[in-house]
Amino acid sequence: ASTLMMNDWLSLNVGGTKLLTKRSTLTSVPDSMLAVMFDPSSPFGFERDASGAILLDRDADAFLWILGVLRRGGVMMAPPPDSLRDRIRSE
Repeated sequence: ASTLMMNDWLSLNVGGTKLLTKRSTLTSVPDSMLAVMFDPSSPFGFERDASGAILLDRDADAFLWILGVLRRGGVMMAPPPDSLRDRIRSE
């Protein structure tokens, strides 16, 4: 994939929560489901909301925690709070 495409900013609607992130962040862990889904050559198609954001029917709080880890280069500064632990595992 081209560097230009990997640096694309993507607008996401995760369970009703709007997020903005780079494609390269979502694909930073090779062979992960997010990397496969957001690879520019992926066969996955996306539904979009009225604003054009990619719709993901997932738990927004759990997704935000995972996105934070990806934004830190895969570094988990601390384990997820107990209230999120099981929700993150299910994502």
